[in-house]
Amino acid sequence: MDSFDVVVVGGGISGLGAAHYLAAAGLKTVVLEKDERPGGVLHSAVLHESFWVEMGAHTAYNSYGRLLDILEKTGLALNLMPRTKVPWKIWENGKSVSIPSRLKIPELLVSLPRIFFKSRSKLSVREYYSAILGQANYRDTVGPMLTAVTSQDPGDFPADMLFRKRPRRKDVIRSFTLPRGLGQAAETLAGSGAFQVRTGAEVVQAARTEQGYQISLKGGGKLQARGLMLACLPSVSARLLEPFSQGVAGLLAGINEHAFFSLGVALHNGACPLESVAGLVAPDEPFYSVVTRDILPHRLYRGFVFHFRPGVDKAEALQQAEKVLGVGPADWLGQAVRNTILPSPGAGHRQLVADLDKALQGETVGLTGNYFQGMAIEDCLGRSEQEAQRLAGLLAG
Repeated sequence: MDSFDVVVVGGGISGLGAAHYLAAAGLKTVVLEKDERPGGVLHSAVLHESFWVEMGAHTAYNSYGRLLDILEKTGLALNLMPRTKVPWKIWENGKSVSIPSRLKIPELLVSLPRIFFKSRSKLSVREYYSAILGQANYRDTVGPMLTAVTSQDPGDFPADMLFRKRPRRKDVIRSFTLPRGLGQAAETLAGSGAFQVRTGAEVVQAARTEQGYQISLKGGGKLQARGLMLACLPSVSARLLEPFSQGVAGLLAGINEHAFFSLGVALHNGACPLESVAGLVAPDEPFYSVVTRDILPHRLYRGFVFHFRPGVDKAEALQQAEKVLGVGPADWLGQAVRNTILPSPGAGHRQLVADLDKALQGETVGLTGNYFQGMAIEDCLGRSEQEAQRLAGLLAG
């Protein structure tokens, strides 16, 4: 049976980041990822030749200090690609319209001064943005925009989980991607050699032992570790912890999750009449948004990723994509699909996180993911660093 200091369950950016920090602390670490590729929502899918689209996260910023530190350590910081400045628009009645054209300016002028004294603390996204922008503006424009960002209705999210203010690196371009997409960061981190990564390794059970933990894999394999880091969905972590940590498992079970389906499409330049845009927000369509590759133009191809609302099957997704693009599947150069599940935090989430942290004190189990500090890449890395340091301290003792 293979033995490690720490087993990390989940090979998304949270798990890879945790492994990076654990290895830096001198701990022998392995990441177990049930899919055949690492990265999770950092998923840059190649659709035709070397042309890729982002099926998940699509932007990084110069305020992502931990990500930039990792990119510098792996050499990727030399290859940052600036995003072309193209606008987001609203898809309305079969055409794109500008976002400002949807705003109710009198309501905005009355509401906006509240931004100087309205705190996001203890308010939901709906409460905060309705207060500073106006209820009608939130309902008709801003709410759908935030829904497009999160691929779910974020109205009940804690307001401080979105758009957190961070210091910016003045020596780095404001927003960027990588030559092969953001998934290149996950691939490079996974291949750094600082820790092991095993893909196609689905964990079915975790048990506490005198030596620490025994991890059982689908197919019969087992691993032993002194520490355990769970970087997976709250529901998966709850299931794995239930046999020996019912309190933590019960808290995790209180976090809702949201599933949606995405379709990526590649076309020849000129095949689609849609003007160059960063993306389309769709308030009244079966899809939340369309995110394009126009932010990094290609001389031959264009790419589009549709994020669909629950209940839309692949047949309807193909029809909707054809309706927007004006080009049917027979003329697409390539396509990709992705099923994604994200946490859906609601009222009381901040207290739930505080209760989780209290329950984990002194435990050689760590929890990380996109449901602690926030949903951005940098938020995931921040939580991973925090938990890796805590776990390393306990294991060193």
